[in-house]
Amino acid sequence: MELYNEKQPNNTRWTSEGLPVSRPMTWYKATFKTPSGADPVVVDMQGMGKGHAWVNGNSLGRFWPSFVAGSTCGNTYEGNTLELSCQGGRTISEIQFASFGDPQGTCGSSKKGSCEAANALSVIQKAYIGKEACAINVSEAAFGSTNCSNNVIKRLAVQAAC
Repeated sequence: MELYNEKQPNNTRWTSEGLPVSRPMTWYKATFKTPSGADPVVVDMQGMGKGHAWVNGNSLGRFWPSFVAGSTCGNTYEGNTLELSCQGGRTISEIQFASFGDPQGTCGSSKKGSCEAANALSVIQKAYIGKEACAINVSEAAFGSTNCSNNVIKRLAVQAAC
């Protein structure tokens, strides 16, 4: 139906309603003016379940944002950028988990999968610790080669303490 296409003629109207309950899929649409300047813009997906985010027709990738008692978590596939931040002016004090390959589990219960880049934890620690927010491009160039087979879609999972 091309619901995402504002120029596509259809009789679908975007409506605002409460959070979905017992529904398989819900579309949300919001607009915002981008701030002036060249600084990065952050789209806070906190409070949303898992999904796929798009901004101005560009895919930001799938996301599973969540917080676990003073921790912030992020999870994204190779080719995307992972940004983590602490709220209230706090800084990232510790990386509790980081794996680039095929990590398993969810925020608070992540574990290494069957393959990964050996130095993912040290790369994340160097990039994130001491900062309020940080972004890193997820690729083998950033984390080093993995021992994953060619059919594995690699991703990065990180849990950090604020």
